[in-house]
Amino acid sequence: MRFAAVVLGAGASRRMQGEFKLVAKVGGREVLRRVVDAAMGSECRPVVVVLGWMAERVRGVLPEGVEVVLNPNWASGMSSSIRKGVEAVMARADGVVICPGDMPFLRAETLNRLVRACGKGIAYCTVGGEVRSPAAFDSRFFGDLLALEGDQGARRVVERYIGSAVAVEVDPLEMMDVDSPELLESARSLAAKLGL
Repeated sequence: MRFAAVVLGAGASRRMQGEFKLVAKVGGREVLRRVVDAAMGSECRPVVVVLGWMAERVRGVLPEGVEVVLNPNWASGMSSSIRKGVEAVMARADGVVICPGDMPFLRAETLNRLVRACGKGIAYCTVGGEVRSPAAFDSRFFGDLLALEGDQGARRVVERYIGSAVAVEVDPLEMMDVDSPELLESARSLAAKLGL
């Protein structure tokens, strides 16, 4: 089965007090670039990055080989970016892994584990039983992803089918996102300490 990866990079980092988290550096690489590198190192193809706010600036940190999709409606919420990403891959993929763009310690192997666990259903990351992103979805759930509205994320679809979804326990470090200036500084400190 062929799984695509959709990396969400359209948001405006409103909680970051002026710093644009997707292009902020952690361990010498931009946060979004680290996520995209993990996706490119996985078995997922194609790798699609959905951009919106400051798209040209963000595009400049992306490696060759990724596909960029622009979401002019990024301000309407995360669901619009998920829809754009799924629409871009649905004709050529048996499934999709939806990845937030702000998780600098995400590993390619975790994406591969999600794909292997997904089968013809849903597989999601978990830490101690909590539903976390990223998550993998077989193509029969594309309609559910396309039906998301507003600021709903893919987690809404996972929770709808949680009884049959597969949980993949992951290292809590990988699930660290940088949603605040404090978390960004913590990520930078961890990257330096761990040599990442």
